[in-house]
Amino acid sequence: MIFKEYMAEISLTGITAVIVGLTVLFNDINIQIRIKELRMFLQRSSREDNSIDHIGLVMKYRLHKEMYENRVTAEDTSVIETRINSILSGREEDTEALPGRYHYLSVPVLHSINFIRYITGMPLIEDMEDDDLNLSLEVAYYHERNKDYKKAIALYNQILDDPSSGRTLKAGVLLHMGFCYSIIGDYEKAKSKYLTVIKEYGDINTAVTAAVMLRYLEGFRTEIEKVLRTEKDSTAKGEKLYKLIAYTESYEVLKRIENTALLSERGKIKYFKARTLEEIGETGKAIDIYQQIIMDNPQSEYASSANRRIYLVGSVNLEGDKIKKLAVENNKLVNDATLVKMVEEDARFIQVDKNHKAFPGAVKNLFTEKITSGNPGAGVHSDSIDKMIRKVEERVNEGKATAVRNTPPVEVKVKIYTKDGNIFTGTLLRETSDQIVISSSLGVIKISKSKIYRRIDL
Repeated sequence: MIFKEYMAEISLTGITAVIVGLTVLFNDINIQIRIKELRMFLQRSSREDNSIDHIGLVMKYRLHKEMYENRVTAEDTSVIETRINSILSGREEDTEALPGRYHYLSVPVLHSINFIRYITGMPLIEDMEDDDLNLSLEVAYYHERNKDYKKAIALYNQILDDPSSGRTLKAGVLLHMGFCYSIIGDYEKAKSKYLTVIKEYGDINTAVTAAVMLRYLEGFRTEIEKVLRTEKDSTAKGEKLYKLIAYTESYEVLKRIENTALLSERGKIKYFKARTLEEIGETGKAIDIYQQIIMDNPQSEYASSANRRIYLVGSVNLEGDKIKKLAVENNKLVNDATLVKMVEEDARFIQVDKNHKAFPGAVKNLFTEKITSGNPGAGVHSDSIDKMIRKVEERVNEGKATAVRNTPPVEVKVKIYTKDGNIFTGTLLRETSDQIVISSSLGVIKISKSKIYRRIDL
């Protein structure tokens, strides 16, 4: 009875609610369309100004030059490389326009908005599709950072042929191609690409970077020829060639001498063989050797260096989280303070893009599909890393069960400040005249007393 009496009012209220709801929905879709338009604009601007990527290329040359001249330690090199990888990480998440909540509804809404804008004489909104060129560029960068230089070069060639590639983008792509050619030892093609950037794109800042990199390249090439011509095969020769970015030549030297070298040299040979394999794209094989070095003797001279390399591979690989976890687990055996510092440095640069939380994996899946399509063996196999982690955990547990405990009678918490800027907090396990050993969240850490400038007992 009441319903019939107030039918008109109820109907009007319902119609009003529907209109308001549709208006809110329409405006929300409009906002999503404009956000996507803005995001696409920022993507293209970022693609044209890719100076951050160029920093990584120059730093690679510079670090190797300083290593060759013995002006930088292995520890410092690892920390610097961690910073570079952290700065460049997560780029794939920005390769696709943000997926909207209204994938299908956005089309009619866009047409409605453009009809209104047409009537009022305003410019129409472009129906911007995801930027495939930008995604292809990031896939090429991924292959480059993971040392698959030939695949990166092939993708760069496709990008150069794309009619939508602007001059600034082409200059950057040519610079990356020159870098890739230099790493695989094709110096003439590398030089040609750098010269092309310098001569044809002299009005762009990339030309300055190309000139710097060409100078590095020529310096490396001169030294490589000198080492190959004047030195006999030896571990030192293999190491020098590695530092000069002559990876293939270094590997061949090390391979020739590994069976006849002194036992004291074989650990070094194995490590640098793994380094050269990593740099020529054989990442899986390199990790296998690194892990073997660690498991054979966690306290050996090269176990710490091998574990740092595993962590650095994790900074750029699709299986990055698992690979980094392996390195952290390894450090419970290795006790390397530099690895702890690398983890801390990495954490400083990790930025979580809240905009992507509503769409977990949407962008990453597209990027991953591009990486692995036609190449199922790309990257490091997840199952292999899982097995390594399990073996390390078993080794750690065995050590806890059988080790002779040498702990203070009362548990002591300490906070230690080192001269190189690190801060370690944990439980004191033992203390000698030379060092302090603590148990932290990252495992057991040995700290030389000569590096400590302050200690607080908590």
